[in-house]
Amino acid sequence: LSGYAGSAGTSRVQKLSEISLEALPRFSTSFKEFDRVLGGGVVPGSAILIGGSPGAGKSTLLLQVMCRLSEGMKTLY
Repeated sequence: LSGYAGSAGTSRVQKLSEISLEALPRFSTSFKEFDRVLGGGVVPGSAILIGGSPGAGKSTLLLQVMCRLSEGMKTLY
């Protein structure tokens, strides 16, 4: 994810309907349902908020996702 902080450049306000989700680069988490909920995978440089009741499995899910992702890239949980 290095290089994202200083590479924003200029920007303009856009309507959500103007943004093509297919054009955004994504990488798979190897969890089909999680990727589906994320619109096809994780967008590099994005922040994802996971919410749920206590004991619902949020930490377990994220630990499993990070374990799989760490096989091909550096991860931090």
